[in-house]
Amino acid sequence: MIDKFDRIKLGHFPTPIEYLNNITEHLNGPQIYIKRDDCTGLATGGNKTRKLEFLMPDAIKNQADLVVTVGAVQSNHTRQTAAACAKLGLKCLIVLEQRLKDAPNAYMTSGNVFLDKIFGAEVVLCPSGKDVKEYAEEIMAERKNDGANPYYIPVGGSNHIGELGYIECMREIIEDDKDNSFTHIVLASGSGGTHAGSIAGKTYYKSNIKIVGIIHGFNAKHIEHADMLIAVSEKVKQFLIDSGCTKPIYVVPNMVKIGNDAIYRDLPATPLIGAMGVFRRKKGFHILIKALSILKQKGVPFKAVIAGKGRITWYLQYLRWKLDLKNELTMRGWVSNKDRDAFVDSIDLYVLPSRTETFGMVVVEAMARMKRVIATICGGPEHIITHGKNGYLIESGDAEILANQIIEVMGIDQNTDKIPNNALDSVARNYSTKAVSKSLKKIVHTTQ
Repeated sequence: MIDKFDRIKLGHFPTPIEYLNNITEHLNGPQIYIKRDDCTGLATGGNKTRKLEFLMPDAIKNQADLVVTVGAVQSNHTRQTAAACAKLGLKCLIVLEQRLKDAPNAYMTSGNVFLDKIFGAEVVLCPSGKDVKEYAEEIMAERKNDGANPYYIPVGGSNHIGELGYIECMREIIEDDKDNSFTHIVLASGSGGTHAGSIAGKTYYKSNIKIVGIIHGFNAKHIEHADMLIAVSEKVKQFLIDSGCTKPIYVVPNMVKIGNDAIYRDLPATPLIGAMGVFRRKKGFHILIKALSILKQKGVPFKAVIAGKGRITWYLQYLRWKLDLKNELTMRGWVSNKDRDAFVDSIDLYVLPSRTETFGMVVVEAMARMKRVIATICGGPEHIITHGKNGYLIESGDAEILANQIIEVMGIDQNTDKIPNNALDSVARNYSTKAVSKSLKKIVHTTQ
């Protein structure tokens, strides 16, 4: 089938399939293998090379003299596209979405961004608040007026042409599986190209292998054509059902490592209230700041720290100044993964003020450190927290309600407060590595 389509060799195929002994042993069977599409070779490798082998000849067939694509800063897709263009002698223009407004210079200039430029690509940052695809289209229109003939490749190389690469990948897997021992292929479904191509390949080659898509966001592409789906939360599962999915959906949450160093401590007279995340309006940090202002107006003693970066950093700083919270509220930068436990340990009360969350990983992380957590009912937290038992739930978007809940928590008798211990117990029972592994084992054995 694939031979009918134009293809340019850019990578090292077929990629190897390796047996994962440790995870197989941990799961107590089934046999787990990995398809090493990180070993494609083009520009240090990556699975987008498969798609580019079909996309690039289409660009040439359309007599393009400029290839335009988009991605986040540090995108692997854009790096491989730039390399493919360099190899074929085509100009490349990359539009990068700057998701972290105040990202350090090293993040904005090193790594994949540096390689993009090494490969000769023109790199443009999409202005804050503007849709990256729309901005790319504006640039393409300008270049057309200047006489260029641009060819657009969508994010991740995910369209009907790029998906051909994963039809070919399915052929490789089937040919390698000479004893027909593979029963399931598990993949993350992001932009949807890998997912769609794998399903098409399975259908064309009449394979009995089941395609299992892992859905971590609100993306319903190709869901009906999978054999089964794994959702990260009940909220995502319900979204998939509402989108028309009739295939089996299993919920497997994110996991958190449970250490033995979490320490219980009473709330001090002046507690430190904390929150962290990406600074976007949907995360509700502005609501938290307004709630802190209400606490100050009522004479409630507190200190607060909000950690993160993002598009509305300036607005949050403005609110801090306008509401006269400079002595009470500290705005610190992004907390790295290695420093997350230390940040959570430093605070007394964690707040998640989001308007929407598919899961709420920070909630689980804080509970694992025996912190009292106040979270909004916004999709994920209400499936993690039972109000008044292992944390607190409130309606989203209301600063007064949040302030009153903080005051209520501060007034609880510390001698009878079981919330921190209950929080740790519930995380260990439902979201630890052991608990999630058990869920995966059950799903695997159920679907064999």
